[in-house]
Formats: sequence, structure tokens, C-alpha cells
Amino acid sequence: MPYGQVAVVNATTGQTTYRDLTPAEVADRDAMAAADAAATTSHNNVKGQITTLAQSAVGVPLADLTQAQIKALMACLLFNAGGVDPATLQVRPLAQWVT
Repeated sequence: MPYGQVAVVNATTGQTTYRDLTPAEVADRDAMAAADAAATTSHNNVKGQITTLAQSAVGVPLADLTQAQIKALMACLLFNAGGVDPATLQVRPLAQWVT
């Protein structure tokens, strides 16, 4: 199936045909791709910031962790759980990520 087409399946016969995307569908597809790329970039930037902060804790015995290292490791856990807003680097409301 070409990139600019969509498959249409007949529910009764199961026959598949293809049609060209409309300009609106092309615009929607491109907008979604751009949003996905922006979200991935934002996610990677935040992850990089948090990982950099926590790197100093690698290899340190738990009893010897500093307050800053503990905070950085907590930020890693919160980030992995979806508890960090990537736009503000603040903890999200609990209802948005605690299940």
C-alpha cells in the first residue's frame, strides 16, 4: 500500500481496495507525525536532564547517598511512572498517573 493511500475493507465481502488520502487526511497524518516527533524530543530531553542529575548516585552505597542524589533518584522513579510533567518538570497531580 503506497504511503499516500488508505486501505478500505468491505465488511461484507472482506475485499480490500485502496484510495488516495484526501488533503485533510494528509494534513492530519503530517500533524500527527510532527506531534509524535515533538513529544519524543521532549521526552528524551527530560529523560536526559533527570538521568544527568541521578548519574552521581551510581555506585554509591545506599547509606551514603546525599539528599541531592536521593532527590535525583526519586525523580527517575517518578519520570518512569509518568509522574513528571515534561513541560514544567513538576510532579503531575496524582490522579493523572497513580493507578
